Amino acid sequence: REHYMIDLYHDSCYTPNLCHQSNEFSCRDYRTFPRYQRAIHYRRILYQMGNSEYHGYIYDTLLRFPGVVALHDLFLASFHGWYAQRPGAPADHFPRELMASDSALAAEYQASPAEWEHEPGGLSAACVRRGIMCNRRLLDAAPVVTVHDPWNETTIRRLHPDYRGRIHVVPHGVSPPEVSHDMRRATRSTFGLPPDALIFGCFGILSPTKCNLEAIDAFAELAAEHPSALLLFVGRNLAEGAACAKVESLGLSNRIRFLGHVTTQSLLDLVAITDVGINLRRPPTNGETSGTLQLLMAAGAATVVSDVDTFSSYPDDVVCKVAWDADFAARLASTMRTLARDAPLRRRVGKRALEFIRGSRDWRVVARRYAEVIEQACQAAVGARAA
Repeated sequence: REHYMIDLYHDSCYTPNLCHQSNEFSCRDYRTFPRYQRAIHYRRILYQMGNSEYHGYIYDTLLRFPGVVALHDLFLASFHGWYAQRPGAPADHFPRELMASDSALAAEYQASPAEWEHEPGGLSAACVRRGIMCNRRLLDAAPVVTVHDPWNETTIRRLHPDYRGRIHVVPHGVSPPEVSHDMRRATRSTFGLPPDALIFGCFGILSPTKCNLEAIDAFAELAAEHPSALLLFVGRNLAEGAACAKVESLGLSNRIRFLGHVTTQSLLDLVAITDVGINLRRPPTNGETSGTLQLLMAAGAATVVSDVDTFSSYPDDVVCKVAWDADFAARLASTMRTLARDAPLRRRVGKRALEFIRGSRDWRVVARRYAEVIEQACQAAVGARAA
């Protein structure tokens, strides 16, 4: 907003909270966009596209009205799998997306779709393993694409060496919070957490892709040595109760708590009281950048991550990386035990994480970077018309 006047377009069945909080933005139903576009002639259109069913209307619009695409997830197979099931979707939608990315593998899929769907992780993971990003039609439509991480940029160029579009890295933004000791104490009291507890926190949906069971096993190894330690899971449980069952089988129900889905403010409050963050991914990932990891780092929490894909791009001194190999479970347990008993180490890693966020991920820094990319896209468009 410091750089441009901005109109926000949202799905027809959704009213953004921003509508009720600010008069600085116009929030409009996306179905009105063609009419406003003809009247206003926007300097540039910016699409926020991810591997989510929430982005169906965004995909439809960007194919009609190309613009700068902020691609939050590199692999979009889950999105297109959902899109293909929508009423009115072309019967060949998913094979067409595969064909655009890799014609040979698209033929393999059409010959035996059930085999792909029954692989570990389902159809989405099957596509990732084969290097099918399912985003080539998007890349071809977008004059400019931004990704959050150098790993994503490198992967696009590796899997689509013929792609001649312009790719820019614009980090995922986050604002470091201002949290007082009294606020932290109040949060612990609100959620029934002891004031002197050593809090390990996992944030976001619970699913096998986030190695929740491995985190529980690792915590179980340090629980006896650190009686004040607690492990919190904050987010919807999509793991069909596997994590809860494991906790009960280990007799740790009083030490590992499932808080479920919480409000945004409660999420931020709980992140702020976390001593050790746990943010894991099981490869293959979708090339996502974790928003909750950014929140933990911005709160100065020492955070453990899997050393895979975009998570590997963080400097070694701002997160605690655990290599993904046959010894992952043992390495994870060892890392968590070390952080539990070494308070100075936790403070050092947390301080470096916060400095990293302030220097490269603060929203003001990110906004300037978006403005630079948008202006470059505008200049390129003018040059193309002149030619």
